[in-house]
Amino acid sequence: MPRGTRLDATSVLLLASVGLFAWTIRTPYAEAIGTAAIETDTLRVARILFEAAEAHAGTLEGDGDAATFVAELDERLQAAALPAQARPRREASVLAAGLVLVNDTHCFLVTRTPPAPDALEPPLAQPAEVWAWPRAADQAASTVFCVTPGGTVATRNITERYVGADRPPEPGTWRPAKPGERFTYKAYDGGYWRRQPD
Repeated sequence: MPRGTRLDATSVLLLASVGLFAWTIRTPYAEAIGTAAIETDTLRVARILFEAAEAHAGTLEGDGDAATFVAELDERLQAAALPAQARPRREASVLAAGLVLVNDTHCFLVTRTPPAPDALEPPLAQPAEVWAWPRAADQAASTVFCVTPGGTVATRNITERYVGADRPPEPGTWRPAKPGERFTYKAYDGGYWRRQPD
């Protein structure tokens, strides 16, 4: 080896330390970018599902009506050019108050909002709401979204209340437990929710 290019043990350790430091900085950053991309796609899917549910004339109950809705939905998903892993498919084995779909990372519930517990009269029509929650407890993308006619709300799901297709949310429980709360609030489900920008 030519003079001046020989690496001693100290230089090797220094280079290794620099490389390790760079790796420890890069890995969490890359994971955060990946998580943000998944949650962005998840919110896009939930909003597409909501638009489809609002446009759908049926009740989303029964196999025939669900199949019609899924066919209508497929056209919207193709037009959105979502990645294959983000596109939801039907999970027919799940019993829930609505239609449950899943993709690689999240579950989705397309349903109708029940009357509020303190409602004096039932509404003339039940508006649509769409939930999105993680399929697994150990995944980084753990935010729960609910798209409603009044906008989108989200919770960090810290207690892992919503995990897996076999534990679908209860419709309407995203609503504020106390009237007048706007940006961040405690909901009927006991969690803290925040309104999301459109």
